[in-house]
Amino acid sequence: MEPIQQAVEKGMREEGPRGGGASFLRFFAGDEAYERLEPELRERMLGNAEIFFGLELGAIGPYRPHKGSLAAVDVPVRVMAGTESPPPLVAVARWLAERLDVELELLPGAHTPYFDRPEEMAQALRPLLRELSR
Repeated sequence: MEPIQQAVEKGMREEGPRGGGASFLRFFAGDEAYERLEPELRERMLGNAEIFFGLELGAIGPYRPHKGSLAAVDVPVRVMAGTESPPPLVAVARWLAERLDVELELLPGAHTPYFDRPEEMAQALRPLLRELSR
């Protein structure tokens, strides 16, 4: 059993969908980012956990963009991953970067740098924003 599955199942056993949602967020975003979430946002995310696990996750997990769809992308794209992201997420980012023929960029932090390292993420996005504004 994969570590994420173990964590979510433990959270579900202990606290139901909300516990599973908290475990999922902590696994992908990190404990620090989870704790720093605005209380209202965290509450909304945990309140949606039953829908996320019951409907959304099953559609997200197996999804793979069609090769032709990726080849048709004609806007500037950056694929990024956190240096502390779980390896399966970095692998997905590498897969996507290869198919879009761009370099994978690594940002400090976990899977959600906009939560735990917003300044560094903004710095990484500035060149793209400048390029788009020309």
